[in-house]
Amino acid sequence: MDDTVSELEEEEEEDSEPSTSNPESSSEEETSEFVTMLQERARHGYRLAASKQMVGIFLCVWVRADVMPRVTGLRVSCVGRGIMGYMGNKGSISISLTLQGGSSAAASTSLCFVCTHLASGEKDGDEVRRNSDVAEILKRTRFPRVHRFSRLPASAPSSPETILEHDKVIWLGDLNYRLSSTGGGGGG
Repeated sequence: MDDTVSELEEEEEEDSEPSTSNPESSSEEETSEFVTMLQERARHGYRLAASKQMVGIFLCVWVRADVMPRVTGLRVSCVGRGIMGYMGNKGSISISLTLQGGSSAAASTSLCFVCTHLASGEKDGDEVRRNSDVAEILKRTRFPRVHRFSRLPASAPSSPETILEHDKVIWLGDLNYRLSSTGGGGGG
């Protein structure tokens, strides 16, 4: 498993590049394309804040280089929902971070990025299983406490420990929900 969390305490060199490992690539050509994309992002002033891979799920969060110093409290949580309810072929990767305001008076915003791969299928009960997976992901995702010796100011509010405690949540991935049509009308 590839697991990268940017060390905010260390100064990054201007020409440093994030890890380019992508275990999901099935060929050298795909790996080369992924490496090229990462190098391109780094050249355009973006930095890899965090990335995590869990079997078939991969999540990376990029931040503009000028914003990176305002990112604090990076944390990662994984929940497996595959075989026997715990294997990582289905489930979620969540990355939590806090974006500090640009000035001392500006408020901070907590962000949570959730990438999921839910159960597939169109049979009776499959949608119930997906809904159950989402409920378990919400219940089991926990972010470790941020230690006070981190870069957070002493007056900073405590960091969110669950997905729904964040100010903003971006939920994405292979959700496998199906749209259905009842036939009859309109449509376009």
